[in-house]
Formats: sequence, structure tokens, C-alpha cells
Amino acid sequence: MSSTPGPSEVATATSAATETKVFGAADPASETIHLSRVLRHNATEYGEQTALRTKSLGIWQDITWAGYLEAAERIAFGLAALGVSAGERVAIQSENRPEWLFTDAATALLRAVIVGLYPTNPAAEIEFLLQDSGARVLIAEDQEQIDKAVAVVDTCPALDWVVYLDSRGLTNYEHPALISIDDLVRRGDALRLEQPDLLKDADAERAPDDLVTLIYTSGTTGPPKGAMITAANVSFAARAFTRSDGMFGPAALNDQDVLLSYLPLSHVAERALSVWGQLISRPVTHFAESIDTVAADLAEVQPTVLFAVPRIWEKIQATVLIKTANATPLKRTIHSLATRWGATIAADRLANDGRHTPRSRVLYGLGWLLDYRSLRRRLGLAKVRHALCGAAPIAPEVLTFFLGIGVPIH
Repeated sequence: MSSTPGPSEVATATSAATETKVFGAADPASETIHLSRVLRHNATEYGEQTALRTKSLGIWQDITWAGYLEAAERIAFGLAALGVSAGERVAIQSENRPEWLFTDAATALLRAVIVGLYPTNPAAEIEFLLQDSGARVLIAEDQEQIDKAVAVVDTCPALDWVVYLDSRGLTNYEHPALISIDDLVRRGDALRLEQPDLLKDADAERAPDDLVTLIYTSGTTGPPKGAMITAANVSFAARAFTRSDGMFGPAALNDQDVLLSYLPLSHVAERALSVWGQLISRPVTHFAESIDTVAADLAEVQPTVLFAVPRIWEKIQATVLIKTANATPLKRTIHSLATRWGATIAADRLANDGRHTPRSRVLYGLGWLLDYRSLRRRLGLAKVRHALCGAAPIAPEVLTFFLGIGVPIH
């Protein structure tokens, strides 16, 4: 007797099919996933489908898989025109934006190594990280980051070029190492005419032990240390997010998911979810306008998978308390009642291995009608099917609150 496959089975089958198409392997799980090849595959098979969305002047702009690859290739040729080759380091210091991913992919296309720097790193730390990594090119987002780079470029022997993404405020800046992203792309377009097979030749040399990225520790116990992440490491991490026997279990990422990228891409958790996992499973990644607009962006995007550090979950809960305090007496009364129900729901589920009891199910139904449904929509949690937290301890009462309104945090 046949049965209809569930979402997790479909997601696993889709992931396995993608891997088989890319590598032609009878056992794709035994192969290293080179994500630059996956990007090329996605552009070929799903070229007009939306891969990324970014907001400009209040309007969401779509970037297709074909557009993603084209932007990455143009930057890759541009980096090659600046002298970057396999094994050399390219650093990037920027908030989350599509250009971060384009630069990441461009570096991978050359078999070079990407080094993510936090936008909050001061000049002294930037100097250390650039010196330690031996970065040859630094991609810097705007005037704030360029000021740091210009202050240290002459003390970083390997650093030949500083490329800026946003030219505002830089009209009078003069330094021989400083060029715009548009200039880099123009140089790359010229090189592409001369050496059209450059990326194809680089791809032919790929190996599982290729160094893909350096991810630096925070430096709380001494100078930051660069973790050397290989193609095999990235492959394992990507599968952990995208296969039903991986990190998410049955909630594995799939192409119907919606993500919001706002935590620093310099951190491995955000990279693994919204870059590596996204390439394989093809959910649509949205970029928050800034960390200050995350709450509004959450409500607008309504992600299906949400990873947040404890302070974000705590901030969301605090927002509920603040807005409730300013609500009408009737709404305050309803929310107070629903909150008490939520505590009972959470206690029942915790005592029942996460499953609802008859009492918790009835209370949740009432709470959904009166409070939880509208509350989750306003918070951007209406469609969240898998919520995660990590990187620091989180208060049990925060977990209890979200479990009570139907958002269990893993």
C-alpha cells in the first residue's frame, strides 16, 4: 500500500537528487560538496528562480540564481585581475548583504580563501587579522570600514588592494590601494575576454582538503585564532542542515523555506545556515536592512526557519511586554490570561516529551484564537516551523514563553 511522502522525505530526496546531478555519484553522501559547483548547478537548473532578496529604498528586490552566479563570476574575474589565485586570502568586512555572498562565492570559484571580519572590529583588530591571515585583498563595505582599512593598510605587507562597496563619503579619499567594486568588476570583465577558461581551469583542480575559509575566534582568551575550514568541512556542515538525518532532523531545510539573514556572516553558524545550507536546499534568503530593523523585517518576511542568539529571543519577548503595557485594558486582560495558559501549556509539554496533553491542546486552541495567532504574526513568527538558539546560555523562562505560544526553540 503506497503512501504520500512527508515534507522531510521530500526535502531529503531533493537534496540527494541535487548532489547526484552535481557530482554524478552513485553514493552522493560519500562525495565532498563543492559549493561553487552547486551554485553553478542551481544557476543552470533554476536560473530564473529567486535565490536572494534584499531591500532597497523600502522595496524588496529579487536576485535569481542566474544573477547570483553572474555577480560572483564577475567579482571572481575581478579578484583574479588584482592577482588573487588559488590558496590566497580575500578578506571582507561588511554587514550582511548580497555582496558578502557574491564575494564568498567568487573567492571559492578561484579556489582562494575567504576571511570574514566583523563590522564592529576596531582598526587594531583589523590590523592583526589582516596580518595573521595574509589577506591580499580586503572588501570593505563603506566609509566606516574604509577608515579602518586605510589606517592599517601600510602595516599589512600582504595587503595589496582595498575595495569599497559603497562610495558615499569617499570622494576625497586617495590611496594607491583603494579602488571601487565597479572598478574591480571592469578589470574582471577585461580579464574574462582574455582568459575565458580561468574559472573552469581553477575548478578542475578542486580537492576535499582545499582551504575554503578562515573563521576567527573572538579573542577572549588571547589573540584571535583562525579556524581553517576545508571543502570537506563545509560539505559536512551543509549536509547537517539539509538532510533529514542531520542537525535539523525531519525539519531539514528545503526549497520552500524562507530565511532572514541578520546575524554576522563572519560567524560560522550564520554562514552554515544562510549560505552553505541555502546553496544546497535553495530556500530564499532575505537580508535585513540592518540589525536595527530586524523586528520589522521579521514581521514582513515571516521566515520559516529562524536562528537567533539569546539576546534576540530576549528582545522579542521584551517587545511583547512593552507593547502589552501600552495596549487597551481588554487586550491586556486577554494577553495576561493567554500568558498564564502558555505557562501551563509549556509545563505540560515539557513533562510529556514535548508532546501536547489533552489539557495543553485545549488551552493552546483557546490561546491561538484569542492571542497567539496575532501575536506570532506581529513578531514575525507566524510561519516559523523550526526555531534555534545558540552561542550563549538562555534563560529557561524565555524558552518557556515561546514554547507556550507554539514556538519550541531548539
